[in-house]
Amino acid sequence: MVEQAVMDSGLDWSIVRPGEFATNSLLIWGPAIKVSRRVVEPFPDQIGHPIHEADVADVVLANLLDPHRLGRIDTIIGPESLTKREQVAVIAEAIGEQIALDEVSAEQARDFYRAQGGFAAANADFLFGFESYDGIEGTADEPHDTRAPEDDAYLTLDQITGTPARTFRHWAHGHASDFI
Repeated sequence: MVEQAVMDSGLDWSIVRPGEFATNSLLIWGPAIKVSRRVVEPFPDQIGHPIHEADVADVVLANLLDPHRLGRIDTIIGPESLTKREQVAVIAEAIGEQIALDEVSAEQARDFYRAQGGFAAANADFLFGFESYDGIEGTADEPHDTRAPEDDAYLTLDQITGTPARTFRHWAHGHASDFI
């Protein structure tokens, strides 16, 4: 709805749709990692493509500076396919400590993160498949699939600007102190 209003505005526009933000791991898992070196996860083998926030900024900047990028809609993702389990391992490597990954049901994860508070609590229903992005209960947007997407509609920073995209490892090492 907002995107359509932008496109209908008569102004120059481009739209950037980031996929999974790498920073979400800090907002969701960070408090439990700090307190107990633990992650609670119902879908540890779900594949994601976490994107570094600096890659998002670089795409937006490219769109602002390049008139050939006007009128584009880009869905952008990070450069690698990683399971939640692999993401936790990368964070553990970055902080130099073991992190336990507790595989639980979606209901248990929702209860855990609701009790944790903050971003995770506010988004627990969406994150664990109890409502859609639009807030519709009983409908999940996020497939908890363990297969990598076959769709080539997703772009990475290097495909847009030619600049190498930042990996999740790069992000985790840059944010290691946030998990301690």
